[in-house]
Amino acid sequence: MLLTVKYAHKKDFTSLMVVLLRCRKADLNLVNIVFYSAEQEYASKAGVHELEILVDNDVFLPPAPSHHSEH
Repeated sequence: MLLTVKYAHKKDFTSLMVVLLRCRKADLNLVNIVFYSAEQEYASKAGVHELEILVDNDVFLPPAPSHHSEH
C-alpha cells in the first residue's frame, strides 16, 4: 500500500479502510452479537461509509485481571 495520500483523495482512502477488532476471548460471543448494530450506529453518527470491520477470531486480548490476584 502506498502510504503517501494526497488530501484531495482522503475521502476515497477512508472508504477503503478495514479495521481489525480484537477482544478478550471471553467477550467474543458478546462482540459478535452487538457487532453489526454497533458498526451501523458508528457510521451513522460519524457521517461516514460503513467501515469494513473484521473480528479477529485467532488473536485475543489478555484476560481480565483476577479478583484473587496476589499483591
